[in-house]
Amino acid sequence: ANPPIYVDCDFDEVVAAVEVQMQEEEGGKSRFSAMASGLEKLSWRYLMLTPSYIILITRTFMTLEGLAEKVDPNFNIYTAAFPVAVRRALSPQTREARDALRQTVLRDGGQVRWDKLEQLVADTEGTGDEDGGESEGGFDVMSGLLGSSEGAALRRIAYDLDLQACVHYLASKRAKPWRRRAAAWVSGQLATQFSSFSSGSRSRNARHGSGSFEGGSGFTVGSTKQVEGDHSRQREKRVVKLLLLQHWRRVLGTGGVLGVAISSLLLTSILGRVLLRGAAIAIVSALALPSSSAALKLWRRIRRKPSSS
Repeated sequence: ANPPIYVDCDFDEVVAAVEVQMQEEEGGKSRFSAMASGLEKLSWRYLMLTPSYIILITRTFMTLEGLAEKVDPNFNIYTAAFPVAVRRALSPQTREARDALRQTVLRDGGQVRWDKLEQLVADTEGTGDEDGGESEGGFDVMSGLLGSSEGAALRRIAYDLDLQACVHYLASKRAKPWRRRAAAWVSGQLATQFSSFSSGSRSRNARHGSGSFEGGSGFTVGSTKQVEGDHSRQREKRVVKLLLLQHWRRVLGTGGVLGVAISSLLLTSILGRVLLRGAAIAIVSALALPSSSAALKLWRRIRRKPSSS
């Protein structure tokens, strides 16, 4: 038989073909094996050249996925891998990838591209219910990244952004979804603290990781992770302080004392609203209401209730 003759095609055509094929595959949105099967079928129409080790990686993922599905039939490999993928995307190692990340996040003048960020979040973040539930896991992906060696590109972006424009946007009505996401994250952190206090399990072993392996030296694996986590948070705090100090110096140089005062008031207002909303949701959730949507409804009623004074 004569070998097939391939012609150049547009990249969008391939993307559309992959999307259609994945929709036809059973488990196309949750199973890695479905993606492998779909790409194999598309290879009869499109020439796909990959390194030979990709076959071994594919088999490895399919085996691990099969083992995970025996434990959890609803296991979704894409959901499990998403935090790692996002963290890798936020810590590029090549110049081209760093430039691409910067162009996605910032404009030439240092203003944040909120429209692009909102679109990215809308494409990747699970939407809340009709009552306005928000995801609280998005901020956990970046935990410790800003102070790590992998976060050099992210630190540069944080250094170059226009703080005044950022604060003014976050205080506006257009930034309400971002404030809600931050409040959802705060409520999740507070809910974790509430549950730990209410359970009463604040023993020494629980603090250092219960059930952790202890070697002959008496130093546990859990305590090692705890120390590493503490060091990571300390580095991140130092980086944030240095960045904020540099930004405030820049604001003082361009806007003077008045610019610093206005930015400080706006920032305080933003933090106050986020913390108040997050604390209210966490407290109501701790009272064992039926669901987080009930907490949100009660929070809305509290906000609408006129002051008696």
